[in-house]
Amino acid sequence: MATATITCAFCHKPMGVLEHQRGRVVRCPHCRQMVVVPKEEGGGTAGATGAAGAVSPPGSGGADGGLSAGSAPVSSSPPVVSSSSPGLEELASEAPTVVQSVSPPLPFSRPASGGEDAASILSEAAPTDSLFDCGDELPRPILPVMEEGKGAAARPAGPERPSVTPQTPLPPPRAPVAGPGAAGPSPAVSPPTPPPGTVSAPVPPLAAVPTPSASAVPAAAPAPPSPPASAPTDDPGPFRFGNAGDVPTPPLPIPLIVPVEVPVEAPPSSGAARATPPPPRPISPLAFAVLAVYAAFATCVALYGLFFREPPLPPAHPLAILPDTFGEYDPASRKKIALRLPLTGPLPEELIVPLGGALTVGQLRVEPLRVEERPLRLIAESAQEKREEVTGPALVLHLKLTNTSDAWVFHPVDPALVRKASQLEQEDRFNGTRLHVGSAVFIGGPLEWPFRRGVRRYEAAQQDHDRPLQPGESRTFVICSAADPTLRRAVRNAPADLLWHVHLRTGIFVWKEREIPVTSILGVRFPASAIRRSPS
Repeated sequence: MATATITCAFCHKPMGVLEHQRGRVVRCPHCRQMVVVPKEEGGGTAGATGAAGAVSPPGSGGADGGLSAGSAPVSSSPPVVSSSSPGLEELASEAPTVVQSVSPPLPFSRPASGGEDAASILSEAAPTDSLFDCGDELPRPILPVMEEGKGAAARPAGPERPSVTPQTPLPPPRAPVAGPGAAGPSPAVSPPTPPPGTVSAPVPPLAAVPTPSASAVPAAAPAPPSPPASAPTDDPGPFRFGNAGDVPTPPLPIPLIVPVEVPVEAPPSSGAARATPPPPRPISPLAFAVLAVYAAFATCVALYGLFFREPPLPPAHPLAILPDTFGEYDPASRKKIALRLPLTGPLPEELIVPLGGALTVGQLRVEPLRVEERPLRLIAESAQEKREEVTGPALVLHLKLTNTSDAWVFHPVDPALVRKASQLEQEDRFNGTRLHVGSAVFIGGPLEWPFRRGVRRYEAAQQDHDRPLQPGESRTFVICSAADPTLRRAVRNAPADLLWHVHLRTGIFVWKEREIPVTSILGVRFPASAIRRSPS
């Protein structure tokens, strides 16, 4: 590709350009100023552009001269115009007025060439700043399409080159200067308000340039057709470069929010809004006296009913309706009721039954069958083993018990009620199973209670005691005394009949519409001669 050598009008150093760049604006690789390449060979020194931010005329492809998006802002010194540049008149006639931001120049970094001197025009530069690399399409300015009849300047004919990068809008320019071939007078356009922080730099007027010959100035092309009416109205202006996206956009002003205190009117006083209440009327002394007498009378009636009119106990003997509050087997319903009477008192005759007789207490009918003296076979049964222990002779009472209720199921003989008396219970008054022999009293039975967890203890004849007594069912139960040698001697020397107090569960007692499970202490009277002695 043919090249030509020209001299920069600013630094007066030689620079090389391509033949097709004649008449266009290029950047000097030494001083980084924009100069105009003479159209004719041997035109001498290249002319400087009118301003540092000048733009090539429409359709001239001035962006091909190496205007890169990352270049630093150029100086705003007065331009030097060369009289030998044939395209300056055209540029002066069509160059718009530009409002630019004055800022310190950015540092320019260009890698040094390894083979040529830095001042040589043939030295290699970075691909982004090369004047001779035309392999990629370079960006160029795109002028807006003005509507026909509104004074928009017609663009001269020139090769149309599409933009290779996205178009980013810039601030709108001032009113364009009318040039040759304009369609009409230019409309008056008010200058845009510059962004905050910028300084408007006036562009000095261009020097007078002689009118070039007709052969040097290309013929103006006819004005392009006007765009449709639906064209977008937010055209940013003539400075719409393809690579303008890299230009920093000035920040938008931040709106200042000033808090305004709105006076709040105090609500009217509630006391002022309401009328003054009338003074309270005094209570009549007579009404006060009547209320005081009534209150005293009601208090006396309540105290009398609480302490002096307690409903009496039922006519049954207290030992016949003892609350059922503990035991090995659960009753129909358990209530925590305090015991009011000790279990050591004498039994009335209506709670004593002789051998061969019958007595009904609650829902239980008791019929004593016999009394015998024999050794006891105490069994301890668990899930793993079953052990048996034989003790000395003891008294054994056989009872026939019948459940007379039609709905209740219960265990009449509970191990807790016939338990062995501990050392503390020898003087306790709350173990109801006792054998009275003359003046001597033998408390409890042969088995300690409560049992260990998972272990059941019973005498061999009490194997079925854990099965409840169903309504209407009759079954024989066994009550044993403690295997005490003193008891045997006392029985043989007994002067009169023996009385055995037996503590049994007798069902449900209804009191004040409440169903309370109860137990009873019954007496079985028998003479010493009625005791059957089994061989040991």
